[in-house]
Amino acid sequence: MTNRSTTTGTTINSGDRTVRQKITSLRHFYVHFRRPEKAGYSGSFGFDWLRDEYVYDEIRVRVAKAKKALYKGNIQNLIKEYTHFKGQKISHINEIKTLNAEPYIPAWLAIFPSTKHTKHNNASSKINTDGVKLYLQIDQDDKDSAKVLTDDGTELIFECSTGLKISPEKINLAKLIEKSPTKKNLSSSHQGVSSKSFYRHLTKTAITITATDVYSEPAYIKVIARKNNLKKTVGLLMVYPNAIIPKADIRIVHFSTRAGVREVPTPPAYQDYLKKRSFNQALVRAEIKGISFFNLVDYLNEYNAKVVKGTITSEERRKLGKIKVFITKYPIGQTVPRSKGGELKKDIIALYEEFSQKYVPKGGIENPNSKITFVIFTDYLVQNTDPATSITYTTLGSAATRERGMFESLACLVADCPIIWGNAVVLFNQGNTDLSTFAHEIGHSLSLPHTFETPPNSNHTFYQGYTDNLMDYSYVPVPKGERGESNKFAKYMWSLFKWQWEILRKDSSISYK
Repeated sequence: MTNRSTTTGTTINSGDRTVRQKITSLRHFYVHFRRPEKAGYSGSFGFDWLRDEYVYDEIRVRVAKAKKALYKGNIQNLIKEYTHFKGQKISHINEIKTLNAEPYIPAWLAIFPSTKHTKHNNASSKINTDGVKLYLQIDQDDKDSAKVLTDDGTELIFECSTGLKISPEKINLAKLIEKSPTKKNLSSSHQGVSSKSFYRHLTKTAITITATDVYSEPAYIKVIARKNNLKKTVGLLMVYPNAIIPKADIRIVHFSTRAGVREVPTPPAYQDYLKKRSFNQALVRAEIKGISFFNLVDYLNEYNAKVVKGTITSEERRKLGKIKVFITKYPIGQTVPRSKGGELKKDIIALYEEFSQKYVPKGGIENPNSKITFVIFTDYLVQNTDPATSITYTTLGSAATRERGMFESLACLVADCPIIWGNAVVLFNQGNTDLSTFAHEIGHSLSLPHTFETPPNSNHTFYQGYTDNLMDYSYVPVPKGERGESNKFAKYMWSLFKWQWEILRKDSSISYK
């Protein structure tokens, strides 16, 4: 027997007639969980969803004389990142009826369990302790017979899996549709994606979600619409497993070229940022485990003084020779051209390794088995000015890559191989005080490619300068000599995609002990 709700009436105009239409079923809409954007989000929790502009042509990128979709790859592969976990489709999606020829695609949340609710070792007293605040987005099928949603007594009920708590536990639909919706018409140049038209309600009612325990499989929150004796699932939030929280061991190095000055400028509150607003999105605890200092000029002056006194040892004389070679190549106080930035990075890492062996792991910084990531702040400025346009280009930082071993190299003879990122990054003058550059370069060291990298270095490719992702750039590239367009998210590039969470957690330097 089919259940029926109490009939409600909705008045619509049809030509010069007024028709009273009976609605005897639940309305047709999806409910999506969303986080605040731009200034409303600081990276304090992991949250990712498939943005409209990645699938539909809301943003068209001008390439030569053509306009291209923002996402370059096969869109179905990107969709699977949200509908699947470890290769298996999320079964809960099947409970949600397809609307407007578009299957439901859930958002993903990643949060630490709270010490207020559990004593598990993975629980945090500083990250996500009081939960996180999300909002609801309601997309209504424009073919829904009664048109724009109204207060018809429908209630939204949230059903949580074990280990999650949500507040409020239910909410009247009327509270979420107080303002008029926006009519959206979206088309896509991606194969296999249909055009769609719908009404969108953006709500301001905060929904608080807290992890009260750990879960080893993806958890979930279902949104169930209920009216009288009718109900159906209309939304879903997937929550990343938090039973295993690996660690990233970060070591800070100050590489100074100013006599008597130990410290190089660093980003404000960078330790707090690293722990609470960056790789915690992937449920990785990134912590500063040590800070060391290397002053190039002080070593030079110390060894030269010993030469004058005749007390320098053979080992110190050897090291003095290395310093002189380095300074000849990169004179103190002079700007290094960007063409030499990569070489400077390698030479800084090598010189620090030579002089600071007690801080370097056995086998060296680039030992493939090392679980330590070195972040070297230096006051060297790496920069060029284009004489034709007076535009200045600055290299803010650079991450090391690791050379392949013999067997790895042989494998690359028959197939393209991705970059192997190393265990050290160098932040140059102007980049050494920027939080996003700091995390961006560490992200490379933890195997994250740029968002605009192409295969084999990345499975997903976007055009540069259009996302709020930590691994994007803050500008859109333009032909040489022209002034570039800024990324509209340039001040708010804190987020990581779900597929990046998984890359991070698999990096060889991440520790699961």
